[in-house]
Amino acid sequence: MNVEPGSKGVPDNITTSKLAKKAAVVVEVKEKEKEKEKEKEKGADDREKLKPKAPSKQKPQDKDMPRWNQKEKEDRIQSVKEYYQITGELGQGSFGAVYAVTRRSDKQHLAMKVESVNVKKSMLAHEAEVLLSLSVVKSAHFVILYDKGSVENRFLFLVQTLVGINLWDLRTRMPEKRYTLAATLRIAEQTLAGLADMHRAGFLHRDIKPPNFAIGRAEDNTLHTVYILDFGLCRRIARKGSDLRMPRKECGFRGTTRYASLAAHDGVSVLLVGANLAELR
Repeated sequence: MNVEPGSKGVPDNITTSKLAKKAAVVVEVKEKEKEKEKEKEKGADDREKLKPKAPSKQKPQDKDMPRWNQKEKEDRIQSVKEYYQITGELGQGSFGAVYAVTRRSDKQHLAMKVESVNVKKSMLAHEAEVLLSLSVVKSAHFVILYDKGSVENRFLFLVQTLVGINLWDLRTRMPEKRYTLAATLRIAEQTLAGLADMHRAGFLHRDIKPPNFAIGRAEDNTLHTVYILDFGLCRRIARKGSDLRMPRKECGFRGTTRYASLAAHDGVSVLLVGANLAELR
């Protein structure tokens, strides 16, 4: 095609060449965009694979625990001397759970702590021994051990006093998320009295913190009594006859780091109680 000088027209071969180049550029851009999208999708898939899988709702020990709320309705547990009916779950941990139960003989409401038999070292068996030893002191701040046993080589259990809410959860329910000064002083008096009874019996608790203390129940007329809970880390420091055990040369950490006291290195554990009380305020 011939074009006259000054004409605005463009030769056909030149127009076709430019359009072809533009089309090629558009196709190339689209292909690059598709490749980027594929890379993004692949990257997302890879990241999804690398994400830690959500833990199963059923814990490894669940097969060993009582099936009180399932279709099997295995809600009655028998010891050598009693039947207990589970009425609800109070809490669950790594290797066990705590249930509210009713003793069939007198309909008394109690607490049942349950632990899988598959644990390497039974904390529940140790706790039962401690509670038996503490019963000699007759302290109002210790729960009573009523019964213990095992079921079909699946779990161990112990039955004890049913108490109310722990001090930490109770604080969170307060209007200002804190206790009054008067309430804090009453708590201090009772916790120190309970720990003194424990030391007199020859034991150290080794895990002092607000969640390990609880008030009683109005139904039992113990609402204003503070109880010490969870003796799994408890250690005997005095044998029969009040002879102190020889201290170990080395000992690993015991307790909860958030509530551990640096003063314990100097044998001044009472500061730990002070720190706990300060947190309640």
